[in-house]
Amino acid sequence: MSALEKNRFVLSLAMLALATLAIFAPALVFGATGGILFGALVFHSPTFGILAAILASVFGEFGRMEVAGISFLILDLVAPAVFGIWLLRKFTRKEKIILDGISSSLLIFWAIGFLSLIFASGELAGEELKFAFLHFLRFVGISGMLFVARDCGRKEASGILNSLLFAGFLLAISGFILLRVFPDFTAAGLTEAGWDPPIGRLASTFFDPNFTGGVFAFLLAILGGKFLRERKFAKQVFLIAVEGILGIALFLTFSRSALL
Repeated sequence: MSALEKNRFVLSLAMLALATLAIFAPALVFGATGGILFGALVFHSPTFGILAAILASVFGEFGRMEVAGISFLILDLVAPAVFGIWLLRKFTRKEKIILDGISSSLLIFWAIGFLSLIFASGELAGEELKFAFLHFLRFVGISGMLFVARDCGRKEASGILNSLLFAGFLLAISGFILLRVFPDFTAAGLTEAGWDPPIGRLASTFFDPNFTGGVFAFLLAILGGKFLRERKFAKQVFLIAVEGILGIALFLTFSRSALL
């Protein structure tokens, strides 16, 4: 049997095994295939990973899942995966990771957090230690997106910025809809699930008026900067319209900290 025939034979067995597995465990095959495809896309273009993380954040609490007693958001999976794949890309290509004041401070904060977790492990029960470690991984994964974003070019950065603003627009529209459908979290039964009972406040998909308002305040500052740099009248009008929508959404959160 030639080498080509051996490769074809092995490939045929692999395809047969995959087809058999797909019959008995389609969810596993679909998840594994999607994960491999996602990893390949992020490895080829880290910008795709950033856009995926931005989209995942818009789902908020509607993207919450529970596996083996562990509750997590889609963002909790996407962000650490993107950061990990980006690190793998840097190491395999033997590229340097550029550090500045902000990223160096973040690394120091990670180290302090990890050491604190180790020193406090004796005071935590097994379940508490597990969840503390998972929260630490979540923070590292999401904050690690800073390194991925810093690695993007100017043109890619502009696209990411626009995607952030579009995500904020979707968050505002979702907030208007949910405020109409669930104006009272208590009446909707959400307080029984552990949520605070905001009444008549825009909470959007985050189910938290204060956090949602903080996002709108952050994006309004970015929009203000884009407006001041824009010279085309049509685009200025468009930016003012988007600012108006986010401004109304911010006001409807009735969050004093966000308004401040």
